[in-house]
Amino acid sequence: MRRSAHDVMTKPPICAAATVALGDALRTMRSADIRHLIVLDEAGRVAGMVSERDLKRRMGTNFETSLERPRDRLLMRAPLRDVMVSAVTAPDAASLAEVAQKMQQDKLGAMPIVDDEGRPLGIITGTDLLRVLVTMLEGNA
Repeated sequence: MRRSAHDVMTKPPICAAATVALGDALRTMRSADIRHLIVLDEAGRVAGMVSERDLKRRMGTNFETSLERPRDRLLMRAPLRDVMVSAVTAPDAASLAEVAQKMQQDKLGAMPIVDDEGRPLGIITGTDLLRVLVTMLEGNA
């Protein structure tokens, strides 16, 4: 059975506008218990991504402690467009194998799944791929 990105993606994805402050985005990520946040442009298309890993690299491993430094307090007020990284996306018709290969090749923790106009339909994370693998190994795929 050929599985597509649409079959596995988490939907709806949690997104934020590029103008949202980084501190507000972090609160959203924590409350939703997610590690990847899709950043949207004014038209609602995927503009980039913010990941917990990228933020830890930029600010250090402990967000709470780093907020005591004036530089980091300023960073928390910065709009997401200033701290996001470019996003690699896939259409919802893409095969799961294509998505997994691209994620491995580019060392991505997550990939937004988009419609023909670049608007997010869902997201596939490494955890989603592991869930499918476990199901396949158990013989339930």
